[in-house]
Amino acid sequence: MYQAKGDQTRYHEALAGVVAADAGAGIGRTDRTRFLAAQSALVLTEPLYAGFTEVKLVQPFEQSLARKRELMDEALQALEKLVEYEVAEVTAAATFYMAEVYNDFARSLIESERPAGLDAAALAEYEDVIEEEAFPFEELAIEVHEKNLELTVAGVYNRWIENSLSRLADLMPGRYAKEEESFGFLGSLESFAYQSPAAAAVSAEAAQPVSAGERPRRRARPSTQKGSSVRLELSEGTGFTLAEDARICAEVRTEYENALRLLEQGLYESGVAALVHVTELAPELASPHIELGMAYGRAGDLERAEASLVKAVELSAAHPAAHHELGLIYRKQGRFALARESYEKSLAAYADLHFARKNLAILCDLYLRDLVCALENYQAYSVLVPEDAQAPIWIADIRSRLNP
Repeated sequence: MYQAKGDQTRYHEALAGVVAADAGAGIGRTDRTRFLAAQSALVLTEPLYAGFTEVKLVQPFEQSLARKRELMDEALQALEKLVEYEVAEVTAAATFYMAEVYNDFARSLIESERPAGLDAAALAEYEDVIEEEAFPFEELAIEVHEKNLELTVAGVYNRWIENSLSRLADLMPGRYAKEEESFGFLGSLESFAYQSPAAAAVSAEAAQPVSAGERPRRRARPSTQKGSSVRLELSEGTGFTLAEDARICAEVRTEYENALRLLEQGLYESGVAALVHVTELAPELASPHIELGMAYGRAGDLERAEASLVKAVELSAAHPAAHHELGLIYRKQGRFALARESYEKSLAAYADLHFARKNLAILCDLYLRDLVCALENYQAYSVLVPEDAQAPIWIADIRSRLNP
């Protein structure tokens, strides 16, 4: 109530009352009172962090440094107390803030005001000393953010852990700046063709027609599904084609093409509405459900994205893209075991799918902390996409962590 009215003083007084009531509850303390007290204490602690970050290191340096250290100690003590509540979200928030306290202190040292009157040699020596002073705090920031990521193994995943991962991507890009990939919109109602990057590069270079004896072997696999008949045809080492044997009327095709144009223009609300209409007109087709799931995912509606992709899997159980995109959504929801299962089903349909190899490697690396799985799939991805210069770096990093 007070917060809605903008009365911060009374709002904080009310929160302090919640904290005090829980602390004095004795045998009457419950999980609910502890949760409310933890959330209240977090709000009351955040101004300490903000006050610490506002202090800049200026001349006279020793004076501003002493003030900065005093506020740092005060903020860290308050944040450490939050962890004692043993409330997962508050623990993740406190851990994130503790890491950022160390990171801000390191950055403040680097950006501190330099003394006047130093010649070039003295200034260079001063810069070296400042960098040496800042380095241990940068290391502490990384260590504490990494501690936050360990909560994912216990099944905890929230925005604070996402924030820690984002900061680690800035602090250690070689290890943490890894972006998952999506198929992108399929672009066809009745067929979809995937060609591996390596095969695509070879095809682009080869201008001559390929003789019959050199063509990759193809084998067809029927998909167990409802509705229209779906056929998955694999071309070993090069890709696959998936075709739906369905009669598509002009209205469905026109609405589908309109939906894709809207989505490509970033008009997700209108594009989603058009795709929903397509799925109503032709509910037996898998592709519109896959693309609807992608569109919902891009718009941030993960619940509807999941529902659409689950429906696509029901319609076409062997569709690699359906399983793969569902894995992406599960990862974003923090449902890592299901994400892994979906990626593995995608790879069971087509083992050389580079999207799934990369995303499964990232999932195992950053979220499941399964380095053996990560190494296996980074290596497979590197073979499939040899031009990705980052993959060998990731592989070397995983090997160093497996054999320190």
